[in-house]
Amino acid sequence: MLLPVFLRGRVVVTVFVGLASTATVLSQAGAVPAPAQAFSSHVYAWFPDNSVRRLSPGPTSSPTAAMPAGPFAQPHVHPDGSAVVFWGGLSGRPRIWLYEFASQNARPLTGPEAGSIEPSFDWRGERIVFAADVLGSDTGPQTAAAWRRGDSNIFVMTAKGLDRVQVTRGNFQDSRPAFSPDAEQIVFLSNRGGDRRGVYVVPADGSREPRRLVKESGFARPWFSVDGKFIYATYFGREPTFVPAENTRVWLYGAMFAFIRNTFVGS
Repeated sequence: MLLPVFLRGRVVVTVFVGLASTATVLSQAGAVPAPAQAFSSHVYAWFPDNSVRRLSPGPTSSPTAAMPAGPFAQPHVHPDGSAVVFWGGLSGRPRIWLYEFASQNARPLTGPEAGSIEPSFDWRGERIVFAADVLGSDTGPQTAAAWRRGDSNIFVMTAKGLDRVQVTRGNFQDSRPAFSPDAEQIVFLSNRGGDRRGVYVVPADGSREPRRLVKESGFARPWFSVDGKFIYATYFGREPTFVPAENTRVWLYGAMFAFIRNTFVGS
């Protein structure tokens, strides 16, 4: 069970079943290819009364029912708790999905023309930022479970899946995007500096080129502080030698200005 999110009386988690290598892929922040073999993962909501509901699509939402082929992963809860966005697919390339608790229904927000992953809401729940394949980089038909990331850029759309805008461009692997609290900036990871998982910031409208925050690379899951002044990111190190698990830390960076400090947060 990975990546739990608690909000307004419910815990939303991704549960993985299948290959042991799945956890390794996600621990590297989704910035590396998925394994060639298929694996299965699904998104669930756990409620205060201890009931559990599967949010990812399938023939039934019962957690005890036979699960369809996945994967579905990396849920992000709407700020008012009314919906969850995540990525995955039953077939074809991965898509962005929206589950609404009122209707108890999951529907895709993106089409099958590109592999779309790693969505997150802005802090008001009005827009969704995500990473998607650069069209034309695909080498052939792929299933969601065996999909391999090619070049990918950052995109923004409304919370209903409309008015898609491409924010970054180029033959890079841009990943793990997240909005600043005022929704004016997007932090993300990229290999555009020549090494994997550097931390970058770009205006949400794509009006300027991305700006790299620090020279180090090997980060995961960047996120803005509530006041928008800092960015937190987990440091894993660079391949082929990653930081040992016991030495993994969250780093704190100045977000909007020049580099301010490089601090380990936690013990």
